[in-house]
Amino acid sequence: MEKKLDNLVNPLVRQLKKNEATLHKIIDRLSFPQIFIIYIIFIIIGGFAFYYNPFPGAALKAPAGNVDLTIGDAVYFSFIAATSTGFGDIVPVGANRFIAIFEVTFALFLFAIITSKLIGYKQDLILGELIQITSNERIQRLRSALLLFRTNLVSTLASVDDGSIKKREVQEIWHYFNQLESAQSEIKEVIAQFKKSELVVSSDPVQFQVLISSVRQSFDRILELINHLEAQNHKWKTDQNRIALENCYLHAKSILENYLSLEHIEAKVAADLEKVLKDVENVIKPDKTE
Repeated sequence: MEKKLDNLVNPLVRQLKKNEATLHKIIDRLSFPQIFIIYIIFIIIGGFAFYYNPFPGAALKAPAGNVDLTIGDAVYFSFIAATSTGFGDIVPVGANRFIAIFEVTFALFLFAIITSKLIGYKQDLILGELIQITSNERIQRLRSALLLFRTNLVSTLASVDDGSIKKREVQEIWHYFNQLESAQSEIKEVIAQFKKSELVVSSDPVQFQVLISSVRQSFDRILELINHLEAQNHKWKTDQNRIALENCYLHAKSILENYLSLEHIEAKVAADLEKVLKDVENVIKPDKTE
């Protein structure tokens, strides 16, 4: 018996949950102007329902005296009922009382929707501001990481120029490239999150312009280091070095594509990065003697 009862109840519960989820989706899609229009239409329909109610004894009466109420008075009472004001100048009689109860209940439901939307809007604002702060801090940290990368390359470049760099150091510059690749992976995540964000407050696009410029400057330093190494006949193009640099190049290409898909981009910033990446592409090509 209990099993049969479960078989009857469970489908009903699942259907109720499905209907509830559908109702939530509909409510979430309603904008404030749409809710206001629904509210006004509901009041007007309520006024007509009060005035033309066919049930015997259903009417609107004015306790102050024998006053002939018009359709305008009915719409007025509908508005009073929907706002739960209750001046008492017009009262429902008979079946109209049930209409008044339904109208007050539905109006309170609309007010609850408006209140929840206002709270949700405020929460989105606060969350958006927190995300903006976090995103800006993350971008500043990435810029610092790229600056540290360029500083390390400048130090290595100085060793190349004064002849103090060792062969092992030349063959292991892939360590630096891995640092750049790690920072670039995080940059891709930041831009992807920015693109997907539907919150009211978003990160400042200028921050991304500065970040893309930092990536371009990092590759400028790489090309400068490679030119100096080759000028002094250092064999830097080991498999590890070339693969690490190629990974950096591919990450940068992906970053550039994501950046170009954003709004309010700086075309010159993108063009500068694209230009330097073409130079890097020529560098990572295997030598003909290999």
